[in-house]
Amino acid sequence: MPIAPIDEDELSPGDLCERFEIPRTTLFRWEERGDIPKTRRGARDSRIYRREHVEAVARLVRDKTGEEYKAANEGGERPQPEALAQLWERLYLADYFGGPDPRHALDQLRGLARATRLSSRAVRVLVQDAQRRPIGDEARVKIWEILLALDVNTNELAHQGEERN
Repeated sequence: MPIAPIDEDELSPGDLCERFEIPRTTLFRWEERGDIPKTRRGARDSRIYRREHVEAVARLVRDKTGEEYKAANEGGERPQPEALAQLWERLYLADYFGGPDPRHALDQLRGLARATRLSSRAVRVLVQDAQRRPIGDEARVKIWEILLALDVNTNELAHQGEERN
């Protein structure tokens, strides 16, 4: 089954901010400045974000992350591997959630997960997305493959540590 679009009609500000690792104040400022479309309001005047908002936020996050990467490299020194991994993770998640080709972004995320450890936030948002998808959906399957591979690696490292002691 191909990657199915997920109904994004009910994303809260918290959901959107967690996916893209941005503060709520940034999200609201982008909306106020017109960087993202105005939201419709739900019960209790709460903001409700749709796919168009997700794509706009993803574009802004990719642009900001690209600027951070460029600034980190302009100092003459290579960025620390942990900082680089965080930048790449943010880019891949932005591409996955709001980019034109989530299949490519998932493949890239799988490669990143092999090279470094995904943050707990990245794991959390991927699990949440996988749980919302129908069984058999390609993205759901790939997410679980990534997470299972991480568990295997973690278990192998723990087992190697026990053998040394």
